[in-house]
Amino acid sequence: MTEREQLEQVIEALEKQRAFLGDAMVDAALAPIREKMAALAVPPPEQKDSAVPALKSKEAGATGGTGERKLVTTMFADISGFTALSEKTDPEAVRDLMNHCFERLVSCITRYEGTIDKFIGDEIMALFGAPLAHENDAERAVRAALDMMAALADFNAERGTNLGLHFGLNTGLVLAGEIGVGAQQEYSVMGDAVNLAEPVSVYRVIGPKAKPGKVRGLEIKGIRSPLVGREKEFAAVRICVEQLLTTGRGGIVGVIGEAGLGKSRLVAEVRPPPRPSPVGEKRPTGEEVLWLEGHTLSFGQTISYWPFQEVLRGWAGITEDDDEDEAWRKLEGNVRALFGDETIEYLPYLASLLALSVRGEYAERVKYLDGEAMGKQIFLTSRRFFERLAHTQPTVLVFEDLHWMDESSANLLEHLLPLVESVPLLIVGLSRPERDTPGARLRDLSAHNYADYYTEIRLAPLSGADSAQLVRNLLEIEDLPAGGVLRPAGLSLRES
Repeated sequence: MTEREQLEQVIEALEKQRAFLGDAMVDAALAPIREKMAALAVPPPEQKDSAVPALKSKEAGATGGTGERKLVTTMFADISGFTALSEKTDPEAVRDLMNHCFERLVSCITRYEGTIDKFIGDEIMALFGAPLAHENDAERAVRAALDMMAALADFNAERGTNLGLHFGLNTGLVLAGEIGVGAQQEYSVMGDAVNLAEPVSVYRVIGPKAKPGKVRGLEIKGIRSPLVGREKEFAAVRICVEQLLTTGRGGIVGVIGEAGLGKSRLVAEVRPPPRPSPVGEKRPTGEEVLWLEGHTLSFGQTISYWPFQEVLRGWAGITEDDDEDEAWRKLEGNVRALFGDETIEYLPYLASLLALSVRGEYAERVKYLDGEAMGKQIFLTSRRFFERLAHTQPTVLVFEDLHWMDESSANLLEHLLPLVESVPLLIVGLSRPERDTPGARLRDLSAHNYADYYTEIRLAPLSGADSAQLVRNLLEIEDLPAGGVLRPAGLSLRES
């Protein structure tokens, strides 16, 4: 089944619930789906009275039609407290309250591109991985649940209610497809992973890790190898860093490759190691170069400036453990050290970029700014900020996963590109070779407008010999079987 067909089925199922849920809630759930449709250059389907077409899959399932097996994280969110309210409140008022509450919670699910499967009384069933699949659907489900808890707390504070939320999340293989007969068919999932009843070990989610570790690569398993087969690519990036340090020449580096080919590892290898500060010389980072990194998120395209927030937090030393007061203190101290008496011209807008409340004498600077005016100030301030940083110390800005970058960040990064012609600033972008993404747009712009400053590196899969060497390094095996193939006991493998 094509992605368009999947999206059409989800839209159809949600439209059928419009009369019960109300326009606001259904529109909130449909918004990200319609954006996906627009990205595919396909207009959203009009509401139809006919039955939704069955999935065109080769595998017949328990739905009586066709379906497809998918790894899906199913969420059941049960809201408690409505029953008690209904005993002393007018039914229409309770219904309106439920719908407003659902509207808040649904937006948390759609933010992470989950799909509402159905509403069962005061319970929400949502799917992460069907019909839209991502490489981290389980994480998206957990983050959505945490956001829903926070959203409900805000809702209770505003409405004077005392509603609660209880979640069940489970990941497993399901059969996804049309369930029902004729015009009553709706897209849903079936399987043991949905109807979980057997005894299992359960885990309670406390919150996101204060300092998230690596989520990719074999290093998270304690396995490491020296860099293999990337000598030319390493040299190309290293030359750009050396030019930055020796001559102050800025530049743009695009590292492009499919997932898992070692883009992040290559750039990490190039990073100069810290060195002792000379006696009497202040070098806060202990490095020849100021190295700042921003990581985009596959579910962060609705979070404005996320990678720049990471860059700014890293520069100011703000951690996830810091509350807003501590974050403000660190940001103000570092901005004052960099700009002195000009701090008032920078701090309010850098704080706004970080989504911190602007306080004290600085609040007047942003008090009357609308969204457009604030955006212009953030762009202007950010460009002057990074220009000053690079004048103070050669600076490298690394942006991971440009293909997932939100539009605001992509526009801001584009606004910063001219700086590489005038200050010691090296911008390094890592992305997959996908078209029609912010990463692709920035690559094209860099190659066209800044050709003399742009270096593009495309990573291909390792050769057979390099792959064999990598396996030897990782597994510490010297007598690797011929052809570099490890043959598990009882299996006969044919090399192609």
